Amino acid sequence: MPRRPRSHVLEDLAETRLRSSMRPSWILRAKDKDYGIDFEAEILAEGASDTGNLFYIQSKATDAQLPSGRKLRIKTDRLNYLGSFDAPAIVILYLAASDMLRWMWAEEARQSVIPGKETVTLDFTDAHTWDAETPAQIERTLKSIRLLRRKERLTSFPLKVASDASLALNRVAQRLRARIPFAVDGARSVPIGLTLMGASLRAEIAGIANLVSAVDPDDIINLEHTGLYLVVALLEKLDQSYHAARIAQICLDIRATSSDDALVGSAAIALIRSGEPRSAVELAMLNGLHDSQGMGHGILRLVMASPMMASKGIEDAVADFFSAAIEAHEKRSEPVGALRYSFANHLMNRGRYRQALHYYNGARRDDPGYLARHYYLKEVGGTLYLAGRYRASARFYERAVEKRFDLQTIYCLGDAQLMAGQFAQAMQSLAPVAQLETAIGAEARLKTCLAEWTLSVGVASVDRSNALLAMREDAHRQQDMATALWAHIAISFIRNNDPHCWCDALAFGMANGLPGLVTDIMRVSVEKTGLEAFSMFKQLHRGILDPMPDVEESMERVVTGFANDTIP
Repeated sequence: MPRRPRSHVLEDLAETRLRSSMRPSWILRAKDKDYGIDFEAEILAEGASDTGNLFYIQSKATDAQLPSGRKLRIKTDRLNYLGSFDAPAIVILYLAASDMLRWMWAEEARQSVIPGKETVTLDFTDAHTWDAETPAQIERTLKSIRLLRRKERLTSFPLKVASDASLALNRVAQRLRARIPFAVDGARSVPIGLTLMGASLRAEIAGIANLVSAVDPDDIINLEHTGLYLVVALLEKLDQSYHAARIAQICLDIRATSSDDALVGSAAIALIRSGEPRSAVELAMLNGLHDSQGMGHGILRLVMASPMMASKGIEDAVADFFSAAIEAHEKRSEPVGALRYSFANHLMNRGRYRQALHYYNGARRDDPGYLARHYYLKEVGGTLYLAGRYRASARFYERAVEKRFDLQTIYCLGDAQLMAGQFAQAMQSLAPVAQLETAIGAEARLKTCLAEWTLSVGVASVDRSNALLAMREDAHRQQDMATALWAHIAISFIRNNDPHCWCDALAFGMANGLPGLVTDIMRVSVEKTGLEAFSMFKQLHRGILDPMPDVEESMERVVTGFANDTIP
């Protein structure tokens, strides 16, 4: 007789164990496999009335014994998927060798995710054992998770300590409650537990997240200030930015400090996210984040550099922070190349190219080793390009290619040479990239043809819009469609993401009767404008497409590739 796969047996054993461990008032429903969740559990009120209070369950099982059996590797996107539902979710791990269940909330599991990593290893410790108290704990925590997801300003976060807590911890909790207006019980409360364990203070929302920091247990001020920063960081970690920012402002107002720079970094980030970058930098400098380059300093720099954190005053605040950091390190005769480099990246991302180049130059003067680094040469080359200094840009890209040959850098070199009027060199540089059947390959082919055209007609530059516009209009009047096409292609590259330009580029390509060229224009237009230029073209130039079904089919293939994130 055929035997069932062991994995199927384990699935059944896990479900049986789960059902026997639940309250009688809970209903467990198996979900369709296409749903991506194993079970839905609904908690019924007394009298078996429908409450709509439910959560999802992702079930895993193993034959492995402890301690190795408690480790579970799971994909990060799976955890993100679990967190995407309106209802909370838990992950359970059935240990067949001991007929035991272990579990954790998806919220807690996501705290272990390392940005950029595709998987995460969850550790189901003894604290995650499913026991007689677990159903009651799940019911309590469900309420907290729902409140946290709403992110309502009226939510309160009462601070709780154990009944047998030390006198010092009780005093700290009392002082924090007096400082934080929403640290008391309310109709919509998510309790935060405080625990003092020797020289460590812990803040926790049970079953969801916790943070720990070192303290001096005999220093009540140190305990109070660390408690403030712990609560800020915990709330910021859980995306409760409004409440986190209010406590961070309290820290600034009372000049509270912490030696834990990661906590301080979180507090400063909360202020940035609330639109108070000046206060964020003031708080960071109060705690000396500018004076070192620890974790909090690094995190704050990354956040300040993010385009998503644009707000009034952010530019001046960032400049103040980096200026203070550079000055502090220079006073100690410590290298500041990395600081100048980071500030240059920030300025470049904000479009302040001249200032960025000043700090890039400062970075390599402080550390000449930057000139041997491919990424540095490429970033300076890109900044020079954006600043319109194409010849200098090409020189930096040439040096970058010498350090490491890759097609992306080769393309950037050819592009800079094209804009600098070095057309023959551009054609040579773009040649290997033009062999690619990708969007960047299509762009390289168009720019190679553009360089060939400039050489054939004696055009000195392709970076002057007004001259190109005049050339296009004159050529169009004289029915010189080839000249009109390439003048317009040059204009389209200058304006880059303008859907009107790329719509007209498709029309000029069709008018020249060059199907292969039209496909390349289509690829580039989709890369730069999504489907906007093509939609505009079909609406305005339907008559051009009708007699050329093969070309339209080729265009539609590009559209299909864009929709599937696989642009050919």
